[in-house]
Amino acid sequence: MKYYFLFLMAVLLTSCKKNVSGTEIKCEPLQQGLLNKDVSLVKSSLGNFLSIKYTQQNFNKLTDTISNNCDITIEYNCFNCIQTLPPQSEIGLAFLDNNGDSTIRILNLAAAPDSTIQLLNIQE
Repeated sequence: MKYYFLFLMAVLLTSCKKNVSGTEIKCEPLQQGLLNKDVSLVKSSLGNFLSIKYTQQNFNKLTDTISNNCDITIEYNCFNCIQTLPPQSEIGLAFLDNNGDSTIRILNLAAAPDSTIQLLNIQE
């Protein structure tokens, strides 16, 4: 019985999924914010991602987290590919809306004055 308890504890402890990066995305509100083009809802859904440094690595981490945890497909992404001042990045997101129709939204991102990720707008 003692070994069974130890085995059970080991399984429980190793099965817990810890968020290593310290960032978590709320998928339901993210999709709702994308559908409604509600920038503030999308910002809150992205959690701590908008408070991390604007780098290629963190941009990739954001797109990977969205595609791995939410029922959203990343159609394309480009880091600093829009030649504006400052340069902007884009993420193309595809998902099914409430009616089961395919929907695509584009997030425009750039470096904020404090060098964190800034969500500028949502496009169709």
